[in-house]
Amino acid sequence: RASPSYCTTSIRIRAWTGCHVDFEAMEATLRSLRSEARQAQPGIAEVHIERYAVYRALTLGGDALPPIVADELRRFFAADAGEGARTGAALAADPQWEELRSWADAHGVEYGGLALARAGSAGRGLITTRDVAPGEVCLRVPERLILSPSSLNEGCAANPAVGEVVGAALSEAGGLHPDVAIALTLLLMPLLAPSGPWSSYARLLPATLPNALNWSDAQLERVRATAIPAQTTAARTALGEYWTLLSAPLGAAAPAEFSDEAAGFDRLLHCYSVVESRGMSLALGGEGEARATYVVPFADMANHSARGALGTPTIEEGPSGERHLVFRSLCALPAGAPVELYYG
Repeated sequence: RASPSYCTTSIRIRAWTGCHVDFEAMEATLRSLRSEARQAQPGIAEVHIERYAVYRALTLGGDALPPIVADELRRFFAADAGEGARTGAALAADPQWEELRSWADAHGVEYGGLALARAGSAGRGLITTRDVAPGEVCLRVPERLILSPSSLNEGCAANPAVGEVVGAALSEAGGLHPDVAIALTLLLMPLLAPSGPWSSYARLLPATLPNALNWSDAQLERVRATAIPAQTTAARTALGEYWTLLSAPLGAAAPAEFSDEAAGFDRLLHCYSVVESRGMSLALGGEGEARATYVVPFADMANHSARGALGTPTIEEGPSGERHLVFRSLCALPAGAPVELYYG
């Protein structure tokens, strides 16, 4: 649905007189970005295509959008931020904030004026602790901390003993879906990097996640008229096939971690739910590269919103030469505003 405020914004942009805006060039840019969205995710809803196009145009910089148009759209995105700030009195510090902050400080995450908070039924999410200017860097996450589809191969290469077990077990699988590869990376983290950053970060993740894989049969029955039950069954079956190949070898190689087959499968379902509910669809491989799923620690604490105030992140190199994923604000954010982003 197009919100009334979005329609009003669109009408105001088109109704300006005496405004030297090359609408044909702007629309060509948006058409290209809409096409990019459709190629990245076939079947994506039209509302998300439009959101993606505007979102990318705002974060491209340069001549992607005329400044006067970009400013108007930023005011549109700022509306939700202002409303969220007005409810700031209802926010309470999340009990895990100190642990998250300590983890971020220890691993080089720069989070500026952000904090983790709770807001009633909305659950927890990131908020601003001070006013944030448009285009300001809100978050820098070192690239080495990000989980990607290649993280499993990289972890197994760095730990040949685990890699040999996993490689032999999955040799019959005929390839892994990228999201499953990330889920297996999370599952195997106690073996791949027991003292690594993700082994400690995993403790900050919710025990239960908003994913139909975690629903009971009674809950699935309530939505039997939709595609959800069939999709859930298919996902469970596919993950079960992977676990059938892995459970015995892992139980023999690491009995302290994987002796209980049923508990191990539940953990795999949880890891996959983490990827599906907290993963971001990004194109980080360079110009022309396809989008893929990435799980970005700290950033995954931000709630998803089609009108999120954080722009599409970019990979940037810092003074030390280390590469970071950098998130900037699309608009001004007052202190106490929710900091949300579009997961893609």
